Amino acid sequence: MTRCPKCQKEIDQHAPSCPSCGLSFDDATRQLDSRESPRKD
Repeated sequence: MTRCPKCQKEIDQHAPSCPSCGLSFDDATRQLDSRESPRKD
C-alpha cells in the first residue's frame, strides 16, 4: 500500500487513480512518491 499525494488516503500501489479523491497516477508520480518515503539501508 502507498498513500495518495493529494488526500493522503492509503491506496493500492498499482491503482491507476485514487478511489477517494480521483487523482490520476502515472509512472512519474509513483516514482516521486517512492522517493519521498524514507529508505532503510
